[in-house]
Amino acid sequence: MNPIPVLLNPASGGGRGATLGRNRLESAFKRHGLAHRVFVTRSEAHLRELAQEFASSGEWLVVAGGDTSFRIVATEVLKVRGDGETGPSLGFYASGSANDIARGLGVGNAESLCRLILAKKTRIMDVGRVVFQKTGRVECFVGSLSLGLGVAVNREMAEKQGSRGRSVAGWGAGTRAIRRAFRSPEVPLGIRISASGIEVTGSFTLVSFMNTPYYAGGLRPAPDASPFDGELDAVCVSTGSWRNTLIAGVGLLLGIRRGFKIFRSDCFQLRAERDFHVQLDGDVFHAGSECRIDLLPLGLRVASGGQK
Repeated sequence: MNPIPVLLNPASGGGRGATLGRNRLESAFKRHGLAHRVFVTRSEAHLRELAQEFASSGEWLVVAGGDTSFRIVATEVLKVRGDGETGPSLGFYASGSANDIARGLGVGNAESLCRLILAKKTRIMDVGRVVFQKTGRVECFVGSLSLGLGVAVNREMAEKQGSRGRSVAGWGAGTRAIRRAFRSPEVPLGIRISASGIEVTGSFTLVSFMNTPYYAGGLRPAPDASPFDGELDAVCVSTGSWRNTLIAGVGLLLGIRRGFKIFRSDCFQLRAERDFHVQLDGDVFHAGSECRIDLLPLGLRVASGGQK
């Protein structure tokens, strides 16, 4: 096997990816006799450039970073691959703050990733797509797409992260971010969601389209969601206040989903009362007032540890 290229984002997890994450990953690769070469990325543009370079050669390409890093690499690999079946299998070593995609793929740590690579244990993963109908722009997502609170909290956390890049994930910082997020004009958001035989209209605190069961650092709002079932799970939540939102979050930890509307489809149409934004695996985009969400016709081959 040729050396496996590892694209490492040193800023992931508040800077943990540059030191602790790299040491754990390289130690595991060496223990398992896997030849590899680490490429430390300097910027998002550099990450995209490297992803394009390795998207059409080699058996494996490993991403070491957060959910956003994995989405970026997956997007570039899909662009280069086009409609063909060529291209490397993607391995994901999660060193970010949330790591929901890796949980959904069943890749727990560097050791489990190495075992999956050696066993060539891969599956074809669904990839979500959003079409912004005002501009025609298309973006992909791997873990989840959210609007409302998911966008506002992402912005708040990013603004408060600090110049030294320290992670602010956790209940304390999360609580403050949720409280501030309720000042956003997009929380709650009036929206109509249409799918095959389904129409849901309401003013929602959070709407999320799930390709994995996990969200916001391990919460399970859609426990039956899977990246391998050819569908997305739409989760609509109305809480009314930041306090009720925290109570709903605690309920999720206990397996309680009271007030959650969950339905499944492979294609959704969204129309809102006003312009809104969407968050795709950590990146925020302006959506206008209307967009379509569906799945790409062809998925992505990834290392997976046996999730349903």
